[in-house]
Amino acid sequence: KPFDKAYAEHERARARVEREKRRQAEAAGLMRTEFKPEETAQELEKERRGFQLATCEYFLKVNDIGLKKTSDFAQHLVEYYHSQCSNVRDSQQKLSGVSQWVAELTADVTEIRKNRYEEERNDLMEMKGTVQSLLSPHDSKTAKQKATNPGMRQFGEKRDRERQLGLSKSGFLQKRSDGIRRMWQKRFCTISDGIFSIAHSPREPPTVTLPLLTCQCKDELDVARGRPCFTLHSQNRKYVFQTDDDQEKEEWMGVLNNTLEHIFNSHLAPQASDDVSSEVKSMNELTQRIVEAIRCLPGNHQCCDCSAPDPPWISTNLGVLVCIECSGV
Repeated sequence: KPFDKAYAEHERARARVEREKRRQAEAAGLMRTEFKPEETAQELEKERRGFQLATCEYFLKVNDIGLKKTSDFAQHLVEYYHSQCSNVRDSQQKLSGVSQWVAELTADVTEIRKNRYEEERNDLMEMKGTVQSLLSPHDSKTAKQKATNPGMRQFGEKRDRERQLGLSKSGFLQKRSDGIRRMWQKRFCTISDGIFSIAHSPREPPTVTLPLLTCQCKDELDVARGRPCFTLHSQNRKYVFQTDDDQEKEEWMGVLNNTLEHIFNSHLAPQASDDVSSEVKSMNELTQRIVEAIRCLPGNHQCCDCSAPDPPWISTNLGVLVCIECSGV
């Protein structure tokens, strides 16, 4: 604004001087339309100096603004780099904590996996002992081990109590769903003729039927609710059931174990179990009897994958027989 004002005053003074010179020329009888700068320089000296001063001040202010903008940009750039360095340092500190957490998680996963394999091995050893007791219940060596081993004696007493429960049972149980929320749902469950069925109510048909020949029953505890539970493992799914008290859980598991024992007796020793037990004299003979019994089951005369005859490989987790080529050994 001062620059524009000085420029306007200079132009007004120049126009005034030119009008005065033109009037003087007309008074002298001359006709002039243009005047040289030298003729108006003296009269416009003051206005010209003011205009030059305003011009210098204008350029000084422009220079100051440019310098300020440059310094502000550099300052903002320095602050940006400083914040980025701080973020990098914070990220390094957090990553160091994450590395420690990952190491601890790896150790926990390894321990969980180890405990899981040990639990499966113990379950298999328990099932092996059960099968041996079914095939040779009167073996003197086994009876001696039961008498000297407190664990086996307790297991035998427990099985004697469970055998009194029978082979069938029905009632309502709480079944845990397989969704993300894992809701507990009330279902009517029935054990009959080697089949475990699940229905919404006693009047409705069952929605799930499980042949107990390919299932396994395990004890489990609901940590969140503190209720007694047991699991039923089929070929492709795990069912978790919850009871009101421990006595009801023992009754359900007892009936399941009785049914499994009955199924094993009917499939592995369909003829004269006393004669079979007297003939089994060693572990090799027991293994051979089990293998022969499994081979005699319908559908086991050929490979489950490629239909090759006489498959020699037994897949215990899938419950099928396959040949050496299909087993991947």
